[in-house]
Amino acid sequence: MTETDDGLARANRALEHYGLSEAGWRRTPGENLQELLADLLRWCDATQHGFDRALRAARASHAARERGAGGSGQVPAG
Repeated sequence: MTETDDGLARANRALEHYGLSEAGWRRTPGENLQELLADLLRWCDATQHGFDRALRAARASHAARERGAGGSGQVPAG
């Protein structure tokens, strides 16, 4: 299994968890994704982690992996 496959499997498990909740059964997969992201925003607020900064870093890492560079995992400044 590749790193990409591992990441897809982890994301799928997280979204499956949301889909298995009572409310999750009534939501679409896209709505469950929105709920997960909203919960992550709340977690970042509660723990003083920067959601936008983490999202920028995740986007940069994803782009680097898509280009085949493997991504550095470093958080960009800003």
